[in-house]
Amino acid sequence: LILFTPKSLLRHPAVVSELTELSEGEFQAVIDDVAADSSKVERMVFTTGKLFFELKSQARERHENRIAFVRVEQLYPFPENDILRIANRYPKASEYYWVQDEPGNMGAWPFMVLNFDKLKLRLVARPVSASPAIGLMEQHKKREQKIMDQVFNF
Repeated sequence: LILFTPKSLLRHPAVVSELTELSEGEFQAVIDDVAADSSKVERMVFTTGKLFFELKSQARERHENRIAFVRVEQLYPFPENDILRIANRYPKASEYYWVQDEPGNMGAWPFMVLNFDKLKLRLVARPVSASPAIGLMEQHKKREQKIMDQVFNF
């Protein structure tokens, strides 16, 4: 097993699996938001990686139940049918976002916009940049908060 993950997720309480999930389960290319009430969801957020856990934490803090957070765990081969099947569970959803921590010209967004046009995704990301990281923690946190504000601003 080769695991690529930020250190913050190594002991994160939400990043756990039951032994039966490992022994009897299977890889999921797309993971639906099991906590979302499909009758209330107006916005769907697709994301990947550690940002998912930060978004869910913010949703709990803000008592937000109108957003479903869907994790795309595999980009290739692209799981279009899985994404559409999950999107169909939310009949009131009219806004679809791809949210990433990387700048808009990096990360998975260029792949998503080239390979998936069924839901008219909007991008929420850091500004386009020549560098993947800003280098200053204070600026990093400000930009991360701006991402959160965009996701939760109705």
